[in-house]
Amino acid sequence: MTRPLLLSLCLLLAPVAHAETAITWMSEEYPPYNFTDAEGNARGVAVDSLALLWQQLGLSLGTGAIEFLPWARGYARLQREPNTALFAMTYTPSRVQQFRFVGPLVPIHMVLLARRDSPPRVTSDDDLKSLRLGVVREDIGQQLLLERGVDTSSMVVTDRASKLVELLQRGRVDAIAYSYDVVTWNMREAGVDPQNFTIIYTLLEGELGYAFHRDTDPALLQRLQQGLEQLQQAGEISSIRAHYLGTAPAQAD
Repeated sequence: MTRPLLLSLCLLLAPVAHAETAITWMSEEYPPYNFTDAEGNARGVAVDSLALLWQQLGLSLGTGAIEFLPWARGYARLQREPNTALFAMTYTPSRVQQFRFVGPLVPIHMVLLARRDSPPRVTSDDDLKSLRLGVVREDIGQQLLLERGVDTSSMVVTDRASKLVELLQRGRVDAIAYSYDVVTWNMREAGVDPQNFTIIYTLLEGELGYAFHRDTDPALLQRLQQGLEQLQQAGEISSIRAHYLGTAPAQAD
C-alpha cells in the first residue's frame, strides 16, 4: 500500500475508532467475493459490501486502499501485524479464537469437486485419505482437509483458484477442495463448462466475514458490526450478492 493511501485511510478511520489508527485492508483474488477487474479496480460481493458499509457510517473508503495478495501472505500478516484486516474469510472455531470478525456477510459452500466423467466415491472422511487433492495454500479448503486427517503428501498445493481448475482439467488431481461459487466462477472466466464437474463431498456449509487482528480497537469493530447488521436487515447485502451470483447459494448435485 502506498503512503498516500495509508494516510487517507488513517484520516477516514479516526472518527470511527476514536484513534489515529490506520487499518491495512487485505484481500485476495477470490471472485466473485473479492477480485480486481481488467482495469485493476477492486470488485466483488465483499468489496462492494465494505464500500457500502463505510458509506453507512458516513465515511468514504476508496477501494484502491485494499491490498490484493496471495492468501497465505495475507493470512500470515494478519496473524502477526496489528491494525490489519483480511477478507473474505470463512468462519471456523479456531479462526474465531485467533482473530476478530465482523459478519457474517454471506454463506459459503466448501466442497470437493471432481470431473463428472470419473468421480471418485467419497462417503466419509476416511475416503479422503486415498485421494490426491488440489488445494490453495492456507485456504480453508486445505485447513478442513488437515482437520480430517488428510496428510499434506496427498495434496497438490497452489496459490490461486485458477490453477486448481487447471489441475483438475488435466487429471493431475482426483478432486479439488474449494468454494463452489469461486471455483465455478473461475471456470466460466476460463471458458470451462462447470457442468463437466460434480460435487462429490461437502466439507463445510459456512459463512464469510471480515477478519481483523485480535488487538483491533473494539469500538471500531462494534461500529462496523452494527453497520453491517443494518445493511443486512435492509436487504442491501442480498442485493449485492444477487448482482454477482444470483438469488440463491449454489447447491450440490
